[in-house]
Amino acid sequence: MELVSVVIPMYNAERTILRALESVRAQTYPHWEMILIDDGSKDKTLALVQDYVNRYTLPATVLGRENRGVSYTRNEGVRLAHGSYVAFLDADDVWMPQKLEHQMACLRDTGGRFISCLKTEATSSPSVSVVSLRQMLFRNAVFTSGVLAEKALLEELGGFDETMRYAEDYNLWLRIACVEPIRVLGEKLMIYEDDEACAGRQSLSSNLREMERGELQNYRMLRREKRIGWCWYWAASSFSLLKYVRRRLKASRRTRNLRRGHSCE
Repeated sequence: MELVSVVIPMYNAERTILRALESVRAQTYPHWEMILIDDGSKDKTLALVQDYVNRYTLPATVLGRENRGVSYTRNEGVRLAHGSYVAFLDADDVWMPQKLEHQMACLRDTGGRFISCLKTEATSSPSVSVVSLRQMLFRNAVFTSGVLAEKALLEELGGFDETMRYAEDYNLWLRIACVEPIRVLGEKLMIYEDDEACAGRQSLSSNLREMERGELQNYRMLRREKRIGWCWYWAASSFSLLKYVRRRLKASRRTRNLRRGHSCE
């Protein structure tokens, strides 16, 4: 079996990190290691992780340092990985037990180097679909905590762009789509984000403008490198701006509801 290195960046994640670690420890695919990097947390995240790793004698590398950002942290995790494959897991996400087993089997069957999975309900037939670069322009079908990729592929493309603070993961998936089919396994093998975090969703809404700038920057990158033509560039950018306006309107309605004492929903 190939070793899979699970890269987990952490920042003030004391409330959710142990749940994420439990989901790795419960994997039916047995040959994994964890690369756990605390990105300057101010809470007890690092202490909790060190205690958990020691208690179960897990194959893990645990590091703590000053804050450098999530892209730097993920790239650092890839550099430290001993496995031929790398999987990413955010500290507030959870994997289903068969996540690594099913994805590794699909990569072996297809000869692929990159695969993601669903965060929503599974399809009626959990097959592997291929998402083209043009499709990725209008819908990011990849969720970071669902990714499993060859370490060599990530290194060849230079990893995550450390100059970007928003849409940096989407940037990497687009660059991968230029050279490698984006495969998505039609199974729900992860639980994405903390569904209880109303405050977190509010924080995300406040960053919509920066997220939009990051997305448009990604399209400019593809056009500059002649990966897409002008027509696809303008179509993707226009569609992105329409989505941004819609999200701003929804965020405004949510804010008004919160002020009136309603729930996040």
